[in-house]
Amino acid sequence: MKCPNCGAELSEGMRFCSSCGVQVPQPSDNIPAAPASAPKAEPAAKSNKGGKKGIKIAIVAVVAAAVAVGAGTGFFSLTQSAIIYRAEAAVSDGDYELALTLYEKVSRLSADKSKAEAMVSKLNGAKAAARDAGKALENGDEGEMRKYISKAYSLIPDYKPAAEIEDIIVLKDKTDEAEKHVNSGEYAQVLALAKDIEANAPDSEYAAKYIEQIENSVKIVEDFEAASVKNANEAIKSGNTAEAENITSELLRRLPDSEQGKALKSNLDNVKSAAALIQSAQAKKNSGDYSGAITDMDNAFVKYPAYKATYSQLYNDTQNQLNNQIQQAKINAEMARIAAEAANQYIIPDSNSRYLTRNELLNMSSRDLRYARNEIYARHGRRFKDAELQAYFDSCSWYNGTIAPDSFDSSVLNTYENANKDLILKVEKERG
Repeated sequence: MKCPNCGAELSEGMRFCSSCGVQVPQPSDNIPAAPASAPKAEPAAKSNKGGKKGIKIAIVAVVAAAVAVGAGTGFFSLTQSAIIYRAEAAVSDGDYELALTLYEKVSRLSADKSKAEAMVSKLNGAKAAARDAGKALENGDEGEMRKYISKAYSLIPDYKPAAEIEDIIVLKDKTDEAEKHVNSGEYAQVLALAKDIEANAPDSEYAAKYIEQIENSVKIVEDFEAASVKNANEAIKSGNTAEAENITSELLRRLPDSEQGKALKSNLDNVKSAAALIQSAQAKKNSGDYSGAITDMDNAFVKYPAYKATYSQLYNDTQNQLNNQIQQAKINAEMARIAAEAANQYIIPDSNSRYLTRNELLNMSSRDLRYARNEIYARHGRRFKDAELQAYFDSCSWYNGTIAPDSFDSSVLNTYENANKDLILKVEKERG
């Protein structure tokens, strides 16, 4: 089966030609009858030589005439309407090239082709106006560009290529705004505009240079972020936390949502906290609190691992002094244990049942006074933070330390014990 208009091969059942858009008659379509004025074929005269053949030729001639007349009127009108319908639909869909092709087809086939020619002129005019608008846009002449867009709209309302060029103006304004934000250091606004442009940028050849401009602005922001992180980390490594803090603050001022900036601030906070712990550890070491110094340094190294190498000498020295302190405490405790065993293991066995006197305390050594005062607590199961005291009482057979120092409740002490511990402490202070 072939198209009656262009002769293209068609599949069975096709309603419209895929090449020219003309409606294809189907076997079920009614073919218009020949007009009343069409001449009637005269029956062939009978003759002995070919009567039946002459009648057959006459019938074929009548049918051919009817078909020819019908095809020249109703059928052509039907195909022309179909092409125009398809052309109008193409305009609505924004497929202006197809619409132009179809209208040009009608203008060639139709006797009354003024409407089709008018549409061809409008489509070509709108196309040219949009092209001129694009050139004006490239030249930076927005006024001239809008004049041509108006011309395109006057020919084809809502002409899509013209609308796309209008969208470029919005894109241009956004890229110009982004550059202003770059110059004023408002980098968060630059990224917000870039994100908006990425989501809504028109798909047009004229958009390319503005897309490139916004990409350049974003690169400036990204370079600033990378340089800030690098410089801040170098300042931290050199111990200049004040400079690192200034760099980080500026980064987060310009880019409040920067994940790298947030990570940098968190790291800087850890460094400052670790530095404070190192300072505390040095003070504790100087005062002889080696155990506390080691604890502070361990916590500092968790917060900022780089300090482990920086302060390794301080840590090792403190650990050695702590080990010596523990060893000496063990020796002192052992000596005290031996002395306690000789005195029934109590420094003052009845300090929980009578009031001690100042005179008897003055005859005791400072070490015994200290043990005697803490002996009052030890009777009630209190443990001690001081390594020497803990070692001494662990050596006493009567001692059963189960209560942590911070959990001990002094209300368990009786009247004698409260008075005696206060008196012992007073004598200790007097000795200095």
